[in-house]
Amino acid sequence: MDNQEELEKLIDKLMVNDSLDQPSLDFTENVLAKLPGIQNAHFVYKPLLPKSIFIIGAFLVLSLVVVILKNHGFSEIDSRYINNLNDMGASINNFFGQVRFSKTATYVIILGGFLFFVQTLILKKHVDSRFV
Repeated sequence: MDNQEELEKLIDKLMVNDSLDQPSLDFTENVLAKLPGIQNAHFVYKPLLPKSIFIIGAFLVLSLVVVILKNHGFSEIDSRYINNLNDMGASINNFFGQVRFSKTATYVIILGGFLFFVQTLILKKHVDSRFV
């Protein structure tokens, strides 16, 4: 314990006489100028998901909207395509009608989806601010 106290006193004596060094105003610029590859490096942003995935997703969402409108209104829209969508929706309802989720699992799925969406927005903002 005495050795530790002696070291602390010695360090205090040394620190009293020393002052902090301040870098020059153009320190960062000088350091970056000495790095050869930094000035010419350009980042090419490539999205994680290609446009085709977004187009397919938009088509699926639009199809879902059409099915919902068909089932809850606009009954005058009658064509074989809408009827096929109704048949497909009925088969999906039959499949998922057998699956039961607890309230906790439902909340976890919804919260996980929401957090994934928020994380994606934050990461995109970070990448845009850093590389573009």
